[in-house]
Amino acid sequence: MPKEERCDYHMSQEDESLGAPVEPQSEMPCQTAIDVSPKGVGGWLLFFCVGLTILAPVFSAYQIITGWSAFEDTDPAFRMVIVFEDTASVLLVAFGVYVGANIWKGSVSGKKLARQFLVVWLLGTFSYEIIVFLMLAHLNSNGQLTSEAFVRAGTSMFGIFFRSSVYFTVWWQYFNKSKRVQNTYPL
Repeated sequence: MPKEERCDYHMSQEDESLGAPVEPQSEMPCQTAIDVSPKGVGGWLLFFCVGLTILAPVFSAYQIITGWSAFEDTDPAFRMVIVFEDTASVLLVAFGVYVGANIWKGSVSGKKLARQFLVVWLLGTFSYEIIVFLMLAHLNSNGQLTSEAFVRAGTSMFGIFFRSSVYFTVWWQYFNKSKRVQNTYPL
């Protein structure tokens, strides 16, 4: 319910010339302006937090579990590639959980944390995927990996690069242009 105040109402000379009755200093209720701009953790900002703290860990755990079950009987050198990729992924997800939880609980540095996360996540994902690709290239050159599997891995890597770039761009723009973010983190 809006807060009511008493406002002094003054008729101008123009009102008098139109024949309106003039009431000197009559008091009329007026309402103060209500700020309806979005502020705080809600909307897309809340979705970002839920994505980092709940959805990303569940998705990552699912990928790791299904990945390990699919490669149980593979070469130990190939398993080392999977261990490296899974470890890098878990580290990025853990950082995301930290960032998401801090934004969700209302940290004043939420915008800064989100931007740092997006940069670390993009560069981290690109870096570990390139390292995985180089590890697979080495296995391929040693004959421990078929050419077909190597090509599939390369194709998959470009898909990951594309999705990572889109994710980064969308959220980076959101944190730069969103009214909710601007109102919640004015600096």
